[in-house]
Amino acid sequence: MSTWKGTALKYLPGLKERIVAAKDRQSLWREVVREFHAAVERDDTASAAGCLRYAAWTLHPTPQAKTVADVSEAAARFLYGLGDELHRWIDRYDFMVAQKGLRFHLGDQKYSEFEACFLEKTARYPSRKRVNQTVQRTGGSRFAQRETRTSPAAASRR
Repeated sequence: MSTWKGTALKYLPGLKERIVAAKDRQSLWREVVREFHAAVERDDTASAAGCLRYAAWTLHPTPQAKTVADVSEAAARFLYGLGDELHRWIDRYDFMVAQKGLRFHLGDQKYSEFEACFLEKTARYPSRKRVNQTVQRTGGSRFAQRETRTSPAAASRR
C-alpha cells in the first residue's frame, strides 16, 4: 500500500473503503475535505481532527510527504481557510508538523500572521500538563522557543 493511503488510514480509519478505492492522491484529498465538512456537521471532533492531521502530514517535509506534493498546496489553502477555528481540531504539535509546508505555500508574511493567530488561540490550549509535553516535542510557543531550543537546526531558525 502506498504511504499516502497508509497515512490516511492511520488518521481516518473510518474512511477505509474510500481510502482503499482512491485512484490517486487528488481523489483521496477530495474525500478528506468532504469528510472534514461532514464531521464538522455531525460534531465529530475526532474525524475532523484526523482530516486536518492528514493535511498537516502532506505539508511535513519528510521523504514520505514529498510524494504528496500535488495536494500539499491545496492542504495549505485548506488549513489557512480554517485559521480562525483551526485550534478546535489540532494542537500546536500538529500545527508545527505543517510549519515548513505552510510557510512555503503561503509565503513568509501570510504564514507569520497565520501562525501568530493560531498560537494566540492556543495559549491556554491544551491543558497546562499537555502544553509542557508539547513544549518538549515542538519547542512550544514562538516566545518559549527562543529559550528552549537546543538543537543546531533549531538554533539556525532563530
